[in-house]
Amino acid sequence: MRSLLHGSELSLDRKHRHKYIIDLAQSFLTYGAPTHSLEAQLKRSAKALGVRATFLLLPNVIFISFQADDGVHVTGLHIVTQIGSLSLSQLRATHRVYTKVVRHQWDAQHGWQALKVIGEAVPPFAQWQQCIIAFLAGFTITLLAFDGSTADALCSGIFAALLSTLASFVATSNPLLAKVFELLAAFVISAIARGVYSHTNHRLCYSAISSGGIVLILPGFAVMSAALELSHKTMLTGSLKLVWAIFQALFIVSGCPSHHLIAHT
Repeated sequence: MRSLLHGSELSLDRKHRHKYIIDLAQSFLTYGAPTHSLEAQLKRSAKALGVRATFLLLPNVIFISFQADDGVHVTGLHIVTQIGSLSLSQLRATHRVYTKVVRHQWDAQHGWQALKVIGEAVPPFAQWQQCIIAFLAGFTITLLAFDGSTADALCSGIFAALLSTLASFVATSNPLLAKVFELLAAFVISAIARGVYSHTNHRLCYSAISSGGIVLILPGFAVMSAALELSHKTMLTGSLKLVWAIFQALFIVSGCPSHHLIAHT
């Protein structure tokens, strides 16, 4: 009887450790962790928990293979897929959990319970605060990078705030529309900017307004992350991210003049 209880406890503890590693990988993907250090962190977590596991990383995908104690037989293969966005507060909290588990301050069960709490936490900024931040970003970038006037910067800030509101609504309501949101947003913002430019008798700068209005959807973080991974010799994920960022930027740029071509057909 004791041996059966001991075996069930070991099996349950092994499930907790596996679940923690899977949830940790998904949390890192969800909150935008750099891929160049992600594999090392997962290996360090598995080593700290005494779990034999191998990892294969692709953009937005992690393959996790758990092995038996002999290191030969595979006991489980898991595919973690998650298209996430950068969330520094949740990423910092996740890294804090990872550090405590690696340093043996927490066990695996405590770790995945903490990850669950982080995933259910309220975002640090409310929607109206995100709109203000987006307005300030559009306003500032128009003045500094696109040589716009104060009136141009105000229009760009309003468009950026509108874009932030639409992004949060689309991401939570329609996942299918979220995949083409950048292209549609560039088309709509550019069309509105063209209308404002024409309505004000060309007193406002169309290029400054449209460029500052869509600056928040440009793939700057993707390019930075790809360059960081390429510098650390993570060629596969780095090159794929860089190519995708280039195509995404081309799609956004092509969406800006599309309304002008449609109007003249």
